[in-house]
Amino acid sequence: VNVIMQAHQPHAECYFNIDLESAQCIALVSRLADIVQVIELSKAEAVWLQHIQAEKPLGISTETTLEQHPDFDLQNTLIKFIAQNVLIDVR
Repeated sequence: VNVIMQAHQPHAECYFNIDLESAQCIALVSRLADIVQVIELSKAEAVWLQHIQAEKPLGISTETTLEQHPDFDLQNTLIKFIAQNVLIDVR
């Protein structure tokens, strides 16, 4: 989904190859005003976001994610999600 969406954006190259047999990816679809955005997530980012969406506290969500994915980067994840308007309030 992410590759197909990116290929159809105004800034995309004229020639692109979409390999439908390639490995799966986790895509997040969000919207800012009337602009739909699709970004690819790592497994760690997806796990963390699921915890946040389940209204688990930030600390517990992060700790649980780090147990499963020691390379999880909270700072970059927060920056990414805020920039994409995925997170607007973290408590």
